[in-house]
Amino acid sequence: MFILLDLNEDNKLEYNEFIGVFQDTNNMNDEIMVEYIFTQIDKDNSGVISKSEIRKFFMEKQISLKNNELNDMIKRLDSDGNSNVSIYEFKQLMIEELQKGRV
Repeated sequence: MFILLDLNEDNKLEYNEFIGVFQDTNNMNDEIMVEYIFTQIDKDNSGVISKSEIRKFFMEKQISLKNNELNDMIKRLDSDGNSNVSIYEFKQLMIEELQKGRV
């Protein structure tokens, strides 16, 4: 499944490829879509996404994610370095990527 999402075949799941998982969100505005995606990953409703929640999310979507890919994703999303991704961190990066047309 990872191969199908890796559109540019660089063996990395990039944010535009990641967002492709959410095809049913096409008609939502950017902020609502990003919040929706966040809630789909934040299963315990803690307001932060943990590494294990991201891994579980990808497993539920039947997407293979290597440890280094997961670590890279957390590193990029986690701007304060606390090993969790807040809704603010998630929205900030994802909306920035959407506005740049990368997603």
